[in-house]
Amino acid sequence: MKVLRYGAIGVTAIVGLAVLAIGVFALVFDANRYKADLVGIVQEKTGRVLAIDGNLRLTFFPQIGVVIERLALSGPAGAGKFASVGEARLGLALLPLLTGTVVANHVELADLDVELVKRADGTTNFEDLAPSHGHPAPAASPGQPAEPAAALALEIDAIRLRHATIVWRDEASGRSLRLTGFDARTGRIAQGARGQVEIATRVEASEPTLKVDLKGSAGYRLDFARGAFAFDDVDMRLAGDAPAAVGLVAMLRGDVEVDPARDLVDIAKLSVALTTRDGLDLKASMPKLRLTPTG
Repeated sequence: MKVLRYGAIGVTAIVGLAVLAIGVFALVFDANRYKADLVGIVQEKTGRVLAIDGNLRLTFFPQIGVVIERLALSGPAGAGKFASVGEARLGLALLPLLTGTVVANHVELADLDVELVKRADGTTNFEDLAPSHGHPAPAASPGQPAEPAAALALEIDAIRLRHATIVWRDEASGRSLRLTGFDARTGRIAQGARGQVEIATRVEASEPTLKVDLKGSAGYRLDFARGAFAFDDVDMRLAGDAPAAVGLVAMLRGDVEVDPARDLVDIAKLSVALTTRDGLDLKASMPKLRLTPTG
């Protein structure tokens, strides 16, 4: 009994010292010293300018993570505005790091503001962020074999967006789409992951004019290797004004699977219902629809 008692006292003392050490580290560590390094990395990798006007700090409870306040990312080559975030929170799981996997317990973005633009010449203000536009790896010295790239997998247990604004503008056609008050929750994001997504937003568009409130949920399956995805039990509802449909209330339900490798789109158990203030009342259903390159 004495052995168990002394063992318990020893474990408690070790845990107490560990907590004390973490507390002292949190008090003396200044994450803001690394803001310039982060800005430099973004500049080097993307050619864009990252501005961090708020604090950058580590969090230890309830989990290890980082919080960044008031950051903004410029457009290509540092010109114009592309995106800004009021506050970004990232929580990390420690054990997977030992196997070369970054697992984010959660990613939370508050007051995200993104402007996506398709220019008149067909280019966009985000295509340079695609992996194919990244800087090539430095060449190996003559006679020296190239070092293999570090295998690093990224997994996210959950994503949360709060009060986001997303704008799409087509400068050639003059059309625009604006999502405001965009709130979203997802489950796990990873190869082969299954989860649930929920969204709610205000949608406003021009040419044609559209002003509706949208709310929806669905289960999902992801296959990054094939570029395929599927949504199950889709439940989308919208209400507002659309062209020739004042006082529109619409509902859409069904399952959707998209597989680019097979040029395949499968839609199943589709049902649509809508009414308008003018008296339109429409209901339609389709058990199964498959779209392929042949028809």
